Amino acid sequence: MFKNLLISLSLLLFINSNLIASTSTGAKNEYLSSLKKRIIELDLANHKQWLKLLHYQKFDTKFESQIDDKSFFISKTGKHNPLDEILQTVNSFFIEKPFLKSKSNVITHSKCIFPARFQWLDETLQFKKKYINDIKCSKFKEWFNDLKPESVSLLFSTYNSESPASMFGHTFLNINKSGASKFSPLNYSISYAAVIDSNDNMFQYAYNGIFGRYKGIFTLSPYYLKIQEYNNYDKRDIWIYDLNISKDETTLLVKHIWELDRITIDYYYFKENCSYHLLSLIEVAKPEIDLLNNFSFVTIPVDTIKILNHKGMILKERFSVSRINKIYNLYNALTQTEKIVVDNALETKGKDNNIFNIKLNEESKIKVLDFLIEYYLLDEKESSKKLWLFYVNYRSQFNEKVNYETTTPFHHSPLNSHNTSRFSFSISKTKLKEFNYKFEYRPSLHDFTDEPNGYLENSKLEMGRVSVIYNSKLNEFKINQFVFVNTLLLSPSTKFENKLSWGGIIDIRKDNYEICDNCNLLRFGGSLGKTIKLNNINYFMLLYTESNLLLNEFKLNQKIGPQLGLTVDFINNIYIISNSYILYDLNNKKYDRILLSNNSISFNYKKNHSTFFSLKYLKSSLKTEVGYNYFF
Repeated sequence: MFKNLLISLSLLLFINSNLIASTSTGAKNEYLSSLKKRIIELDLANHKQWLKLLHYQKFDTKFESQIDDKSFFISKTGKHNPLDEILQTVNSFFIEKPFLKSKSNVITHSKCIFPARFQWLDETLQFKKKYINDIKCSKFKEWFNDLKPESVSLLFSTYNSESPASMFGHTFLNINKSGASKFSPLNYSISYAAVIDSNDNMFQYAYNGIFGRYKGIFTLSPYYLKIQEYNNYDKRDIWIYDLNISKDETTLLVKHIWELDRITIDYYYFKENCSYHLLSLIEVAKPEIDLLNNFSFVTIPVDTIKILNHKGMILKERFSVSRINKIYNLYNALTQTEKIVVDNALETKGKDNNIFNIKLNEESKIKVLDFLIEYYLLDEKESSKKLWLFYVNYRSQFNEKVNYETTTPFHHSPLNSHNTSRFSFSISKTKLKEFNYKFEYRPSLHDFTDEPNGYLENSKLEMGRVSVIYNSKLNEFKINQFVFVNTLLLSPSTKFENKLSWGGIIDIRKDNYEICDNCNLLRFGGSLGKTIKLNNINYFMLLYTESNLLLNEFKLNQKIGPQLGLTVDFINNIYIISNSYILYDLNNKKYDRILLSNNSISFNYKKNHSTFFSLKYLKSSLKTEVGYNYFF
């Protein structure tokens, strides 16, 4: 009898537990249905925050996420369907067992993979926690607690004359840690970059970068590694902009970074590049601010800084000097006598242990030693490391510190630079007294006669420039030139750096050197040589070579010769360049010489306005030109 009673009780408990489970499941399903109904009623699928979290862009009436990795979406149609993605996302939070595979191939819960989505949806819908499995997400919490995010800064590493890929500069974000200074090496940096095959040649690199054949990923790395990379190794200054993003907004941004771990996005060199997708992160923190729609075709890093400033997002501007510029600053702070001692120490390279063969006071000795320590710290050679240690030991004999006056070059700030796009109008006159009117558009970036503040000194970098000429005699318009890329960097050598000057051009143009009559020429040109700076004048001497493909007849013409000239920063806002070529026609057995000279002077009377006058000579033909530039 007792046995029968026990069986009956067990059966009753089993039935009751199933009834409870059934009731609980029914209640959860009913609650989920109510949530989905509220999502539709509140139109959360079209809410700015949701669209930013999923990186959606609207094209006419359709949406498309700029994330190309399928694992970023829970719904199979999530890339193009914000509503289905939000419904599937909410549904996934209430599934008790982990069911999603992360990029690290670990089966985990969606709440742990998408913490930013969960935070916003929970704050908006006020989830009933009794229906959500209490999952710890320990790996995410450990990662988040290590960052301790407090605020966000945007960093801009300046232009690099030694690397064509870095000539536009580079931006990345800094996550400033709670309780640490904004210069602390304990902070973390966020970058977006293409994953490039090291075996790719320059043509593959250009093709894949332009047409989105590379995959881009976000990476998180310690701030001190970025300082080493840009300030020390690449010799680039860094401009730091503290952003108007609160601690709560920073928290959401950092959680979204976790969501993007190992997620790939098609990388486009001109538009969807490093700077573009950093703006998309800022939009997650500030969904009410529209940043990405300011860029239709090209995203230039310096323009993203200006947009942020225009939107009131920049709180403070700071500056981190590169090690090489710190060396220049220290050297310029020396007296003439101290410079003689330094020059002697560099020339003897430590062979004379008594570097102070000229009598100096203690402060002067400290300044000399501080310079030598910084100088040899920059060099990776074993001999330089030994000299660095020698001078550090020497410096340890003096306890005093010298306060060096370092001037932050805020007049060179990217915020003070001219705008990157330029429209030009000019009138030219030939020796035949013919008048031509030229209209020119240049999407980017800078020329020798443009205001140099905020750009690389003594440099030209133009891309996409197109020139249209109206001939008043013939009463016709014609496209005279299209420049794919035109660059010339004149880097003077110094006693601390032995630099090369170089340039390159790829363009299509008409009427050149009388090779043909009104034909189209595809030109590939390049130059390499040296620049010497005396006072405010740079003298350059380069070897120039070019190949011209006659598109009408598909013939090749080649030339080579010296390229000589100078640039002058005459007085404030007036800039001069004289650039001449003596070219030898390699297709002509007589090697006929062709003399080509371009001379220009510009007056930049406002940051985004300038006038110019140029004088061009080709063989016996002389052309004068006067015009106006507007930067926008």
